[in-house]
Amino acid sequence: MAVDTAVLNIAEGDTLLLCTDGLTNYLDDGEILNTVRQTAPAEIPESLVNKANGNGGGDNITVVMITG
Repeated sequence: MAVDTAVLNIAEGDTLLLCTDGLTNYLDDGEILNTVRQTAPAEIPESLVNKANGNGGGDNITVVMITG
């Protein structure tokens, strides 16, 4: 298993979206970005999971959004 690690400087107002390939296998970056831009922050993770499932999401889907 390959693991990606990073050290990030996070400023107030930044948002991090962490997700598994269960999301990115069923939604492309543009679909994810549009959903983030058009959805209330508290509803983004559930909305993304629902859209991925609607596109045939047969994998486990995990989405975590962190705002600062």
